Amino acid sequence: MTEPTEPSRRKFTRRKLLVGTAVTVGVPVAATAWGYDPDWLNVQRHEVEVPGLQQPLKAIQVSDLHADRAGSCSQLLRDRVAEQVRRESADLILATGDYITRPGDAIDEAVAWVASLPARLGYYAVLGNHDSPEVKQALEAAGIAVLTNTWTMFHGMALAGVGDLSRWPHAPQTVLGEIPRGTGTVLLAHQPDSFWTYDEPITLQISGHTHGGQATLFGTIPAPQLMPHLKPLLMHIPKLEPIARRSYLETQRGAWSGFFRRPDGSTLYVNRGLGRFKRISFYCPPELTVWELVPA
Repeated sequence: MTEPTEPSRRKFTRRKLLVGTAVTVGVPVAATAWGYDPDWLNVQRHEVEVPGLQQPLKAIQVSDLHADRAGSCSQLLRDRVAEQVRRESADLILATGDYITRPGDAIDEAVAWVASLPARLGYYAVLGNHDSPEVKQALEAAGIAVLTNTWTMFHGMALAGVGDLSRWPHAPQTVLGEIPRGTGTVLLAHQPDSFWTYDEPITLQISGHTHGGQATLFGTIPAPQLMPHLKPLLMHIPKLEPIARRSYLETQRGAWSGFFRRPDGSTLYVNRGLGRFKRISFYCPPELTVWELVPA
């Protein structure tokens, strides 16, 4: 049997190199094309006219960091967010809850990250359903104002915040009723369904909580919205029964992401958040929202 020649060995090595390179480059590309995007930051920009506002302001909304031991929000994504915020030269950071996931997570680390995002005029936050009194204490110790069923006047507009709808005292009707009529109001509320619990008119409510569903049908229908329709089928598969019995509906009003409006002109915006539980994210990339607030 003839021994392989040196050129054959070089050819084989070259082929392996080409295959290895193709795999290294192709797998991330294919994964992105398939829609897997837990670290792919998406920046959304919106302009809103605010009655009474005395000067244009740029506010950046961050939501649902979920800085936990499971890596729901990777260091890579946090670095991308921080770099983007530095480029924006923002006036305000508005944080809409869920800085951690469960007791034992590094609260100080999560809060320090939020406080490190540069903002010229201030930081305002509300708590989410995963947060704790210790999170509130850490936020305030870092110089971040936590708006828990309260409001403040800021350059002619009202900045308000409420406790989480399902965990904390939640009193939007009372808080908003204290704001002078005609004052433009931006309300921070972790859960979007808060929008339908009060009838006081507002300019804008910004929320998070839903993560956009984490997985969508090619960027359209959130997967959790499809689960009730799949339940009869999944119940016939023993291993999938626990999944079928769970409720994934983080919003009872279908407010998964984007804009929603009421007849009185009030507007809700739902941010898809940064963290992704179990790194699940298909056609639903993490979001940073840049708000250009301008006088009406």
